[in-house]
Amino acid sequence: MKSLPALKIALFLAIGIIIGNLLVLEDTLIFLCSTAVGILVTIAFFKSRWCDFLVYLSLFLVGVLLSGSINLIRYSAENLPQGEILLCGELVEVTYQTGERTVSVFEPDWFSSDAIAFQELNGKLRLITDNGEFPAVPGSRLLLSGEIKPYPPKRNPGGRDLKLEFAYRGIMGWMKPHSIVPVQIADPSAANKVSCALTGAIARMLPPRQAGHLSGMLLGQKSALPTDIRDDFRRSGLYHLLAVSGLHIGFLLAVLTLFINPFVRNLHIRRFLLLALMWGFVIVTGSNTPTLRAALMISLFLLSHEIKRLPNRWNLLGAAALIILLFAPHQLFTPGFQLSFTAMAGVLLAIDVRENLFFRRTDFSHWNGNFWRFIENYAFIPLLISVCTVTFTAPVLIAHFGGYAPVSILLNLIAIPLTGVVFFLGWLAIIFDFIAGIPATAISGAIELGLKSLQWLAQLGSTLPGSFAFGHGGLLSAIVLSAALLGFILYRTWKLRIIVVGGALAFFLLLPVVPTDAHLRVEFLDISQGDAAFVHFPEKANVLIDCGSADAAKFEVIPSLKKRGFHRIDALIISHFDSDHAGGACEIMNFLKVKRLIVNQLDPEDKLGRMIIQTARSKDIPVRQISLGDTICILAGAKCLALWPPRNYQGDDNDRSLVLKLSHGDVDFLFTGDIGWKQERILTTSGSYLNCEVLKIPHHGSRYSSDVDFLNMVKPEHAVISCGKYNPYGHPAAEVMSNLQEMKTFVHRTDMHNAAVYKSNGRDLWSVDWR
Repeated sequence: MKSLPALKIALFLAIGIIIGNLLVLEDTLIFLCSTAVGILVTIAFFKSRWCDFLVYLSLFLVGVLLSGSINLIRYSAENLPQGEILLCGELVEVTYQTGERTVSVFEPDWFSSDAIAFQELNGKLRLITDNGEFPAVPGSRLLLSGEIKPYPPKRNPGGRDLKLEFAYRGIMGWMKPHSIVPVQIADPSAANKVSCALTGAIARMLPPRQAGHLSGMLLGQKSALPTDIRDDFRRSGLYHLLAVSGLHIGFLLAVLTLFINPFVRNLHIRRFLLLALMWGFVIVTGSNTPTLRAALMISLFLLSHEIKRLPNRWNLLGAAALIILLFAPHQLFTPGFQLSFTAMAGVLLAIDVRENLFFRRTDFSHWNGNFWRFIENYAFIPLLISVCTVTFTAPVLIAHFGGYAPVSILLNLIAIPLTGVVFFLGWLAIIFDFIAGIPATAISGAIELGLKSLQWLAQLGSTLPGSFAFGHGGLLSAIVLSAALLGFILYRTWKLRIIVVGGALAFFLLLPVVPTDAHLRVEFLDISQGDAAFVHFPEKANVLIDCGSADAAKFEVIPSLKKRGFHRIDALIISHFDSDHAGGACEIMNFLKVKRLIVNQLDPEDKLGRMIIQTARSKDIPVRQISLGDTICILAGAKCLALWPPRNYQGDDNDRSLVLKLSHGDVDFLFTGDIGWKQERILTTSGSYLNCEVLKIPHHGSRYSSDVDFLNMVKPEHAVISCGKYNPYGHPAAEVMSNLQEMKTFVHRTDMHNAAVYKSNGRDLWSVDWR
């Protein structure tokens, strides 16, 4: 490690930032473990040279100090001004635009609650506005009125901590302004003008679907990408090809070299042009962390040639991390930073293997002749790079997104070269169309074919067993796999390599016999205004009753389940086809392995219901309709009985909601969908059979449900109200809360208390503090 000073400096700076962040989180165990790791790493990196120790200690302290900027944003997020306020500041960037709304970042200079006293406000805000509400030009100064809403902390077990995620980006909250007054509209920047002109050139030469794909690939404009393309690339593990990343900087460098070299002979001018055009591309595409990392590494490499000192490539990686962390320490905690640097570490390690730094030449002594050299260069080395990058990024993907796609190891071998060809042809066509004014019909046809091939490959990969949807172990498994691969590469003898691989194999074989929770676990998830309940049985069977809206499923339900290793749903039960209960059903079936779908009707009248049934049948998922008296067989010792609706019952969607009684030994849960007073009164004829320990209050606590007679018949010990903060319906109603209070029922509201989790052994019931 003596030859890697930049890497060591970046490492100690990162450790300092992590420790400084943990000091604020006040997690003693994590803090002590991280400090111990830091001390061990320090001891490993120096041997009795106290000057080195002081340097590393100084870097560590600098990292702790840099973490203060993150903690300041976190403090600001916890102390946001309350109520209606007036803000003035600058529009920093437009994050993305859809057909209906614009999401942008706003940096306020001051705020006032009474238009008399003015105060400073640290941090940035996320603005959500309707399209056309104001000219969304970065650099414009705006006067806003409205209420700042904080991002919530973790709302569900294994779910996303949006408050922390946005604090790492320097964003303390969000606002949907009531009024916007442009104080000064800035002229579009040169980068914005270039981006718009290039987007127009792409739109002229391709159909909209392929144009959106190419715009994302060349310019980083993912908002134009069709949703199904995004999902296919995400499930197949090829999502990194859709956005501009370090890989695309490599493609760009190859394209620029090809165009510049024939016309520029002077090496100094050639390098200057490469740097200028590359950084122009980085600025036009938004300067995200992966492109910055790649551009910094290439810049340092080219500049080192100017001073005739060739650096170690690991030092280039360390120097890039150091520069980014010095100016933006919060990037250390973002998925983009972690994925970019772990992927690049895998690439560099594979290159080291190629140069036989860690393998003895005798390992490949039998590889002779042109054929074996071809296999080594065009099969073994690309495969090794793909294996290293996928394996090293797997823990990051699982930690942030709940899974990874091993099938991408093979898909990358085809998709990356094909993407390189499309990237080259795309810029060639833009040069012809945008600069020379010549339509390149043949090139456009080739680009369209290449993009369709990539889309077909991603669609195929999304259905294969190794895709993101199938699940492949948890975070611990991914870390063990990465460590095993690293040990296999670093150890020089086959004996040690076999020991490392054998240990990893033993871990995976013994993992299934690790004792699991022997209790029934029922989770009423917090998905804002909607319903979703996850039931995990002792024998590892999983049932999901409703799943909320499409956004709730994508950003809350699926991450919550996948991060905890739940990749399979034995039964997806949809109480009725309202969007706040069933809107995310297609997302669930796309990203999780669903064994069967259970609904209240097979021929729904609304579009959403038909789409859900069609999606299930297209994926060969059995669909079953249940009604009053039907039983859902899940496991021995547990019974789920449908109490409503009767077969062929006439009424609106809410009236036909499934009412289910889940019994586990002596403990009962009652799930009521969105039924109203009329249905409740009919159900009371069931008598004491309605008794249960936990009641999911009907219709989010609406005043048109939770009749007193119904509640008295159910006699719940616990009542869960699933509703959203700031919901416009007034849920839960005051009279519902009063009725429950009179019955001395313990009430859990997801808008106030987040997810409710209960466990049962069949005799007793207790709530779980999942935080």
